[in-house]
Amino acid sequence: MKCKIEGCNNPSYRRGICNAHRLRYQRNGTYETKVNVGQGYSIDHRGYVSITVDGRRVYEHVYLAEKALGKKLPKGAEVHHMNNKPWDNYTPLNLVICPDREYHKLLHKRMKELGYENN
Repeated sequence: MKCKIEGCNNPSYRRGICNAHRLRYQRNGTYETKVNVGQGYSIDHRGYVSITVDGRRVYEHVYLAEKALGKKLPKGAEVHHMNNKPWDNYTPLNLVICPDREYHKLLHKRMKELGYENN
C-alpha cells in the first residue's frame, strides 16, 4: 500500500503513511515541509526551530522569549514549551521562561504527574 500523503509514492509504514512522513510529523508536527527551511529557518532533529538573527543561528523560542523580556535571558534560564511541541513557538502562552534547569525539569515532572505530558 502507498503512503496516503498526496504526491508520495513511498510504501506506507503505519496508519497509511510512509516512514519519511511519520518522522517529519514527529519532528515538525506536520506532514508538510516547512516552506522557508533553508531561508534562514531550519528544524533540528529534536524539532527545535532555529533562525538567523543578525548573522547568528539562534533557537527561535529563545529569541522570542528574549524579545518578550526586552533583554537577554538570565544565565542558566531555559524556555519551556507548555504543549511539549518544540516547533510550536507561536501558540499563545506556550513559552514559559524558567529560571534554571531544575525548575524546567520540575515543570515536566508536574505536567507528567497531572497527565498533560505524554512522554
